[in-house]
Formats: sequence, C-alpha cells, structure tokens
Amino acid sequence: MIYYYFGSKERLYAALERAYEDIRVTEANVDVEHLDPVTAIRTLAQLTFDRHEANPDFSRLISQENVQRAQFVTAASGFPGWTVPSSRCRERPRARA
Repeated sequence: MIYYYFGSKERLYAALERAYEDIRVTEANVDVEHLDPVTAIRTLAQLTFDRHEANPDFSRLISQENVQRAQFVTAASGFPGWTVPSSRCRERPRARA
C-alpha cells in the first residue's frame, strides 16, 4: 500500500516529516507562558490528543515507527531535532512550577 499511495518508502517518510513539522509549528505557536504550569501542560496535552484523534493515519505511522525503534525517522535527514520545539514547550511550564 505504501507504493500505491506514496510511490516509495522515502516519499512516505517525506510526508511524515511534513506532518511532524506541522505539529511542531502548531506547538510552538501555543502561548503557554501566561498559564499556570498545570493548565499549560493540560493545554499541550489536549492539543496533542486532538491532533492524533483528527489524524488516525499519522498515529498509526508513529506507532509502527516506535515498534521499529525509530530506525527510519532517525535515518531521515529532515528529522534531527524534531522534538526540540515540543521539549521546549513542555519545559517552560515545568520550570515555573
């Protein structure tokens, strides 16, 4: 099915990379600075949950990649540091707690 929809595994992971980028941009634009830490983390969790619920195919791809210990994501050139915005977003509320 990968070849039917994407043509190759590389093109599949290019699409996955774009999806990750979109998520990280969305997270970076969430203003949690003025919120108390619990509300800030709740806001980020809701954003993540809503995103995964609205995109079940993305969630399945991520699950499969996790089963394979992220071997394809770590090998893809566009993924270095893809967790950084998300990590920063989570650290700000915790630092204020």
